[in-house]
Order: sequence, then structure tokens, then C-alpha cells
Amino acid sequence: MRKLLGLLAVLTAFVPLVPSLRAQAVYTATKTTYIQAGAGVFYLNPDYTNTRYGDNTVEGVSGWADANLINFLGVEAEAHVSVVDPSDLKENSYLIGPRVAIKKGRGNLYGKAMVGRGAFIFDANVPAGAKKTKDYTMYAFGGGLDYRISQNFNYRVVDAEFQTWTDFKPHNLSPYVISTGIMFILH
Repeated sequence: MRKLLGLLAVLTAFVPLVPSLRAQAVYTATKTTYIQAGAGVFYLNPDYTNTRYGDNTVEGVSGWADANLINFLGVEAEAHVSVVDPSDLKENSYLIGPRVAIKKGRGNLYGKAMVGRGAFIFDANVPAGAKKTKDYTMYAFGGGLDYRISQNFNYRVVDAEFQTWTDFKPHNLSPYVISTGIMFILH
């Protein structure tokens, strides 16, 4: 019995020298898939230069959901809905598309390419029947940085997006959107 205990003690002393005996394999120890949903605020420069509208800024609320399928590849869906419109116009957008991410520590740097629909609303402060709304096909390229606050929450530090609204006359509309917010991670 003493010899068996002595042999186990000697073998136990060598365990720290063999890394593969101390930990799980990387592919089972790390989560590669997750879903997160969040909300925040955005600032938009509408790239609309009609002097009637004066101050060309639009602010509003954003909502988004991300699903990472493997370590670096996923999909994102988002909506930007205008709320503050001192220029008396609104630009709402609804997009979906692939995203790639690089995770480093608590940070998650990502890029995305998206397609969707945009609603351009003229005279946003008049009664609903008098509004002039037109929908456009659109695409956007962008990226940003998420920061992990806790196991269940991420902070979207910044999300920058360059949109192109096709068939907007006399030329395409090309606004940029900057947003920030909080996300809940669904495990």
C-alpha cells in the first residue's frame, strides 16, 4: 500500500509539467456561439442638403441582435428609428447581414456588411395623414467595438456605419450613423 501511495505521489508531482493533463481542450473550454441583444441611441448625418431643412442631424433609438456562429463569424440585425428631428425629416433603417469579429480580452472588435430597407419621412412633425414617406433599398458597411462589462452584459462602445440608400433622387443618399448602447448576452 505504501508503494502504491508513493507511486501516486511521484506521478502527481509530474502533472504540472504536462499541460494537456491540466486543462480542457480549447475547443471545449471556450464558447464559440452566443446571441446578444441590445438597445441604445444613435446620431445620424442624413447627407440631405435641401436648405429648407436647415440643421441636418437626426437622433434616435437603435436596437440590434447579434448571433456569433463560430469564433469570428456571425450575423447582425439592427433597426434605427428617428426620434429627435430638428430638421423636420426622419431616416429609419432596418438592416441585416454578416459580421466578423476579433476578440481580445474583454474587447470585441467587429466589421459588418448589411442590406435592408430605409424609410425617408418628410415633414415628420405634421399629422400622420400628411406625412410623405418613401422606402428605399439600402446597404451599409461599418464596424465597432463591444466591451464585456460582466458575464451577462456588453457595452457597445461605438458602432459606426456608412449607409447608401439606392434610387434616392437626384443622387443616392449616403448618411453615416454612430451609435452606442448596452447589450444582454443570452447564454
